[in-house]
Amino acid sequence: EHSAFVHGGGADAPGFDITRPTLRRAGPPSIGTAFDVATDQDFLVFYGTASEAVGEAKLAVSGSPEIELFAAADDGRFLLLPLPLGRRSAPLAYSLSLRDRAGNFADSVGGQIVQRGLVTGALAGELTVEAYDEGTLLPIAGATVVVDPGAPTVPHAAGQRHDVTGADGRITFTGLTAGDHTITVVRAGYHLLTILRTGAAFASLPLRPIDSATATLRGNALFTQAPSTTVMVGCTAFDDANVFGVRTENASPTTIPATAILPNRPAIVTAFGSVFEPSARPAFSLQGFQTLGNDLMSLAPPLAPTAAGGAIEPNILLLPSAGGFGSLAFTYPVDFAVATGLDTGSLVGGVPIVRVTASLQGFAGQVLMGIGFAASTTGAAYAVDANWSQPGILAFTPFGANLTSWIVDEARDTAGRISRHRVAVETATGFLVPGLDALPPLAIPTMTTPPAPFATAPLVEFADVLDPALITLGGRANLDLMAQDAAGRRWLVIVADVDAAGGTDTVQFPDLSAAGVAGLQTGTWTLRAEARQWLALTGSENDYALAERRRVEVLYARGVAVAHTIQ
Repeated sequence: EHSAFVHGGGADAPGFDITRPTLRRAGPPSIGTAFDVATDQDFLVFYGTASEAVGEAKLAVSGSPEIELFAAADDGRFLLLPLPLGRRSAPLAYSLSLRDRAGNFADSVGGQIVQRGLVTGALAGELTVEAYDEGTLLPIAGATVVVDPGAPTVPHAAGQRHDVTGADGRITFTGLTAGDHTITVVRAGYHLLTILRTGAAFASLPLRPIDSATATLRGNALFTQAPSTTVMVGCTAFDDANVFGVRTENASPTTIPATAILPNRPAIVTAFGSVFEPSARPAFSLQGFQTLGNDLMSLAPPLAPTAAGGAIEPNILLLPSAGGFGSLAFTYPVDFAVATGLDTGSLVGGVPIVRVTASLQGFAGQVLMGIGFAASTTGAAYAVDANWSQPGILAFTPFGANLTSWIVDEARDTAGRISRHRVAVETATGFLVPGLDALPPLAIPTMTTPPAPFATAPLVEFADVLDPALITLGGRANLDLMAQDAAGRRWLVIVADVDAAGGTDTVQFPDLSAAGVAGLQTGTWTLRAEARQWLALTGSENDYALAERRRVEVLYARGVAVAHTIQ
């Protein structure tokens, strides 16, 4: 037996607390009925809810230092600092210890950390494929996995193989030849996914539900209103990777527009007030963070993640940013004339938009950390300047904000083509990071209009704009081909690019007819190509987390949709 007595000072009332805290929930995302948690990132940020406010938390896994508390709320919500995972095909056991603010310790609890959304290992005759729900991270039973059907670009294919996943969402294929193979996963009620030409021995692949795939961000930005001032709101969990911020309307500047986000993920929400788009320093006059309280110094955990169909509704107080922002040491040039295929004469807004983002370890996307602007110089060249939040960078330094912060320049023409360019910035000095400071914007992966209908799965041709060697600090290049039929069902094909840019690439969509599964409807498909180059934590083409393509994206380009007819 024990007791604790906390004696406050001044007007604080003393408290008497002998109740031990308990862990009520681990996650979301969570797996199973106990305290198992899941992530689709290279890092885990453990989010949980206790029976009361947590004063201390420590998470231990074999072979790693203990992970400690980042922030806790009065209602029991808490968030830990990131735990590096690498790529793990098997669950990782953990133990968690909690102490409340009065000093009472909880019994240690344990569970499993399950990592999803990765390809890893070197294929040596045996391939294991795992299918899981992108929204819940739960395994999908009964999904059909097809290996190498109708993919003539795969020289080592040993014929078609297909089977369905078990209760754990997994299926193993044996007797495969050495080299690359193409994996397609199909399940009724979900969109389709293909990984083209991978030599991995394990692939954990997300299927997106056709219905109820997203949650919603809405809420309020609280500030003293001024003429023409609106708010740009950022979030790590935006569903659309091409959204960095949503702006409030002039007619209702304090209302955060309803925006789709990923469900079941803790989300960092930020806000910046300004007259948008700015054209001079400082690029914003107000700033606020849901996780930094009402003074930009009081750490708080994110709001409780919500399931698909639900909503998170933060109320963010914005404070004057005077004295609380960083600036580039000098402007830098970017020339979108090299983005071949982009109509630089019809850019939306007339000039590229400029944002400052940070790649936070354990969170899905890059979060808005500041605002910038581009000034036209000659032709399609611009001088870029930007400001960022110093309190935000400081608070999220344990999540890598000081190491992977970016100035983002995005040029979008009125037809919908995009070329997005990032430079890494040292936020403490305002200087650009060598090696990531002079990369040219990507050309548009323009798709060839097919001359005739296809009798089976289409062969798609597009301009090769990717060169993985362009990022000398360790980069990867991927092309995403998204096809959509008239009913709205989509098929994503992810293609690794390992050669230099130039010429035309072709991708053969797999033929699923022999597997007896329904792909997209015949008729007209609209296809769009997205090219992306990103920083890789490993040098292997077959060892990465799929979500890292988004979190540490450096260069991006998107073409317009092109119709393909399949009879």
